[in-house]
Amino acid sequence: MLRVPKVSRVPKVSRINRLLAAKNLPAAIEDTGGNEVPESIKEKAESVRGLGGLEALQKKLYELPEHLQRNRDILNEVGVVMFSYCFVKLCGME
Repeated sequence: MLRVPKVSRVPKVSRINRLLAAKNLPAAIEDTGGNEVPESIKEKAESVRGLGGLEALQKKLYELPEHLQRNRDILNEVGVVMFSYCFVKLCGME
């Protein structure tokens, strides 16, 4: 059996933990022996059901492009206002 020094395993574990954290997943997975669904998963599933279930999640996903466009419009308007303000200030047109 090939022995890998412990030092070389630490960065890989850290990368995995960072990846899990970035995906909002727990760094440690519950072990139930493979015979049952972990209690935390059952609780989260019930929470999703209580908030409208799959239909509510799908509705939110379908609304994302509309929200994205609205946010772009707001940012564009802010850019126009900021540019106008800076132009007036720099040109002394107050």
